[in-house]
Amino acid sequence: MFLQGLNQKQLVQRLNKSEDEYKNSKIYFVKQICDIKFTKSQENCLKCAKSLKSHKLTGLIPCSHNFHIDCLYDMIQNGQIKCLQCSKVHGMSKLKQWMTKQIDENIGIIFEVEDCVVERKKYKGLKIKVVLPNNKEGKLIEQKLEKAFNLQILFKIGLDLETGQEMIIPIVTMKDNVKEVQLKDSELQEMIQQLKNIK
Repeated sequence: MFLQGLNQKQLVQRLNKSEDEYKNSKIYFVKQICDIKFTKSQENCLKCAKSLKSHKLTGLIPCSHNFHIDCLYDMIQNGQIKCLQCSKVHGMSKLKQWMTKQIDENIGIIFEVEDCVVERKKYKGLKIKVVLPNNKEGKLIEQKLEKAFNLQILFKIGLDLETGQEMIIPIVTMKDNVKEVQLKDSELQEMIQQLKNIK
């Protein structure tokens, strides 16, 4: 077990770190949609009507309205957040994308994103094939990838680490299995960690 051999102080630090990582991942997904500023507002959240003051994670979206980060995360639809106060839509326009699945002894998923223009800049589309084992872990990753795909948060405009160029990239490390080679256990575990907060 990863907690074995830890004293009480180390155990508390480890648990706090895990909680922070959980919270930060929701921030990460929301920040893919729009630029948020952290606030200490005295108002109530415009989605759940609960006080913003009692929550550590509250955000001011570009139209200057306040929400809990958890509430903003729940408001993501088609890669965008629509403000419940003023109806302004934040985020990129919907990427044209497709997903095809084939399930036999493995789970094969093909993701395709069409070329697009964002803020007058053209980005080349992409096609990725991921082959997962047809077992408990593979099915869990399949469900979470599909959920992120449907929320339109699976792909974003970002820097490619190999080329240093801005392009359409997935938000999780996805090995393109064009030769239909199954992912290694370590690669599966990495994907599970990166997708753990997709509910």
